Amino acid sequence: QPAHGETAFVARRLVAGVPECTLRGALQEINAPGFRRGGRILLPRGTYFLTRGTEPGDQSGATEDFLQRFGVGADIAVRTRDLDIGTDVFIEGEGPGLTIIDGTSADRVFHIVSSLRNNQGFFNLTIRRGFVEGRRGGCILREGTDGLFTLGNVVLEHCLAVGNEG
Repeated sequence: QPAHGETAFVARRLVAGVPECTLRGALQEINAPGFRRGGRILLPRGTYFLTRGTEPGDQSGATEDFLQRFGVGADIAVRTRDLDIGTDVFIEGEGPGLTIIDGTSADRVFHIVSSLRNNQGFFNLTIRRGFVEGRRGGCILREGTDGLFTLGNVVLEHCLAVGNEG
């Protein structure tokens, strides 16, 4: 786990056979109370598959504090696997097709929610296979913030939102 106060994370799949820090873990750390505002996540080449959090007490990747601070209902969070962002975050890969974040068609990939003016950016990566039914945002849903949002050298592929709000 990265320590509070760091602004750059490297989410590697395995280091000596043990995960150094998952993408979900890096986002939880950046969203944590007491962390100075925002962060940058550096993703080495590889495919990062979206799965439900497996740490004790982590049913969705959204911590209890995140749910309270950003008004996301626990009933929604338990049903989702998306990666939650509630602050300034910049995620950078090594290039589209080299760094891939794969939603496995189980849910949308990113849910950005904040009551503040926060900025987010995704750079040099592929985000694929996000899927939601009866909700918005197949790959990325951004709501409640009026900060800047940037996609730079990003490929979005096979992302689908179907139904009333799709």
